[in-house]
Amino acid sequence: MAEKLFGVSSRGSGQADDGQGLKLVLHRYIIDGIEESGKNLLEGSRPALAQFVIDKVAEYVARLRLAISRYEMERLAEELVDELTGFGPLEVLLRDTSVTEILVNGPGKVFVERDGVLHHTDLRFIDSHHVERVMQSILAPLGRRLDESSPMVDARLPDGSRVNAIIPPIA
Repeated sequence: MAEKLFGVSSRGSGQADDGQGLKLVLHRYIIDGIEESGKNLLEGSRPALAQFVIDKVAEYVARLRLAISRYEMERLAEELVDELTGFGPLEVLLRDTSVTEILVNGPGKVFVERDGVLHHTDLRFIDSHHVERVMQSILAPLGRRLDESSPMVDARLPDGSRVNAIIPPIA
């Protein structure tokens, strides 16, 4: 029986049984690696950070002998870079010019509007705290916040996009 480490199986037979679990572990592994390197990669260029993340993902996968394809490693690395520098799972939607609206109603309830039609996506946040962290990273540069004292926000991003957010119990 394969030893279970951090949500993935090791000893060469490893498949990620939970991609989110692996991503969480890698996120911490990469943050630790950035801190140990003494480099300010989070403030530097995206390509430099991306290369660092790709190297760390490959190192981790090799060390645990996980059965992950090169494509999956690259996709995972890209998601981690998005998480570290941008708006996490929303980054891919923000780059998609066909998306006219993004609605997040919970960690697994992400919808997009394309050509006036609303579609459920397969994108997921890790949990409700992850949704809140991404929302805070969107609002912070605008000088806005979303919390119990300010449970509703309507703001405009520098590119003209609108952000509306409501947190429970108002929602």
